[in-house]
Amino acid sequence: MSAESYARTGHRPLPESDFYVWDGSLGEKALYRAPREDYAGHVPDMEQYKIVGLKFGTSTISHKNPGDTVKVLGCIADEVRNLHERGVHVYIISSGAVDLGRRELGAYGDDLVRIQGIWGQSGRTGTDIKRLLSGIGQPRLMATYRQCFRDHGITVAQSLVTSSDLMHDRTRRELMGKYLDYMSARVVPVINEDDLRSSEELSEGEGSLFSDNDGLFARVSSYLAQENGCSGTMYAGMLTDQAGIRPVSYFRGERTGRVDDEVIRVIVDPFNLKTQMFDGEPAGQAVGRGSAASKIDAMETLAAAGIPGFVAHGGYHERDTDANYYRPIAAAMKGLCVGTRFSAKEPV
Repeated sequence: MSAESYARTGHRPLPESDFYVWDGSLGEKALYRAPREDYAGHVPDMEQYKIVGLKFGTSTISHKNPGDTVKVLGCIADEVRNLHERGVHVYIISSGAVDLGRRELGAYGDDLVRIQGIWGQSGRTGTDIKRLLSGIGQPRLMATYRQCFRDHGITVAQSLVTSSDLMHDRTRRELMGKYLDYMSARVVPVINEDDLRSSEELSEGEGSLFSDNDGLFARVSSYLAQENGCSGTMYAGMLTDQAGIRPVSYFRGERTGRVDDEVIRVIVDPFNLKTQMFDGEPAGQAVGRGSAASKIDAMETLAAAGIPGFVAHGGYHERDTDANYYRPIAAAMKGLCVGTRFSAKEPV
């Protein structure tokens, strides 16, 4: 691969230094450092993957400046177009509806307090308000997806689902079949929870099939793999506001400023990873919805379904994309060093 190809993704073929690996099967020695030259050995043959699932967090999609949201989705659309040109099918799980609903109403600072007060007078809870905001933001989210993807010659299809849609065998199979039909026609399904019909995600209720969009992503991906004969041909990418999955030392303040010291580059087996990360609740470590904990939960589900992938920074708007061509998805698919890569169990 040429130096220009590396530059066009903003990533390198190898880490800059020795890098962290997590292998839960090794017990107390699960976290170790490997020589930078070993990184390539952890990267599978990317040509085998014909379906790529992408999950974008709110921090990637929704921004105070609407132009940044358009810029980000334009970059994502360009990445998807490149995947289509390689013959790869794509589906997307997208957060951002609640936050875009807030922005649609100008609901920040005192305005948010005012709106909460108005709805609160009718007995609305915080979850109710998020559901209402989601209903306002979802059309804006899809309109932006539609415009940005259409500019790159791509058609998108909206799919709003609830936990019950995935719990029932017949409806789940039909839904997965429709996603495959869309993808075969190079139409990109953009999937989100239907918050107006289901509060399970927003309320994090006990017994929910998924508690956030990370969970929804893992569930949809595993069902596609297990029920439609796609296992072994799927790859998963999760874009967030972090450079990848952090080692516990990062949250204890042991920071050098070098990404290879502050990110676990490879996860061979996620077993016990979350326990190690969150025992003692290290300072600064979030465990809520959309946090590293939920990414690790999603990894475990994906790995069990035979789906490898990566978690990386989705800050397209923070990079000079015209000059540096920051493209984490392209980098991952080219086998370059990007975020945290995670392996999968052999397909059954």
